Amino acid sequence: MPEFLLKVQGTIHTLSTPWVMGILNITPDSFFTGSRFSAPDDAAREARAML
Repeated sequence: MPEFLLKVQGTIHTLSTPWVMGILNITPDSFFTGSRFSAPDDAAREARAML
């Protein structure tokens, strides 16, 4: 199986082991009210907090 690499902000990460990732759902009909963001700045702030 080939090795997968991911380059994030100049750093190369191997994808040979599992990672945990956040999901930011910005649709107005999201089932979770805590992930509803009507303003792009609010969604961007939440995305930065996940990093």
